[in-house]
Amino acid sequence: MSPTLASIEREVFAPLCARPACHGGPAPESLLSLEPGRAYGNLVGVPSQQISELMRVEPGRSDRSYLVRKLLDDRIVGERMPTQGGRLPPEAIEVIRRWIDAGAPER
Repeated sequence: MSPTLASIEREVFAPLCARPACHGGPAPESLLSLEPGRAYGNLVGVPSQQISELMRVEPGRSDRSYLVRKLLDDRIVGERMPTQGGRLPPEAIEVIRRWIDAGAPER
């Protein structure tokens, strides 16, 4: 896995998150589709619905990104993500952090 959106979509979002019961299908949770081609516009620079002071992904600031905090289970709001399939390995979370800290580029 590399710190690119394409890699994160392929290795994390598509298999674990973009399912109809979560962040995929016609009615994604929190209106957040993580399906390939839709994740970027729904994450980067978009305020969290749960805590509007935090962006879902704040480019350059993984420490202030709601996505990372949900993955780390810091008890911000609700359950750790992903809710099914177990906790993401620390290496996967680190790759997501590196992508965000690099400015969360779309390509």
